[in-house]
Amino acid sequence: MKKTILAACTVLLALTTISCQKNNTEQYLDMQDEMIELMESIKDRDSADKYAGKLADLRKKSEELEKSMPDEEKKKLWNKEEYGKILFRKEPLKQTLFKKDYYGSYGLRKALSDNVFQP
Repeated sequence: MKKTILAACTVLLALTTISCQKNNTEQYLDMQDEMIELMESIKDRDSADKYAGKLADLRKKSEELEKSMPDEEKKKLWNKEEYGKILFRKEPLKQTLFKKDYYGSYGLRKALSDNVFQP
């Protein structure tokens, strides 16, 4: 009897864990939201330097995640309303930081730019 209950609990725990995990699309959208929050909190050189590493890490992880997605999943992502909202929030922030020369932070420039020379 105890073995049966233990086995049932193990199966339920495994199912609960699996159902609580986020899929690639949700993870990607969460990373983008976190990037936006970090960009919104950059107001000067100190905060630019402080968040540059975290932004670079999030950008790298989100790009890797997107590359690992099957084409069908990417299409579903691009068609999600949340994805469009993220783009409309993120792009103006990137432009604002660009216009402010990333507050003079090379780390932030490197984290958000596509064409920065990387030794």
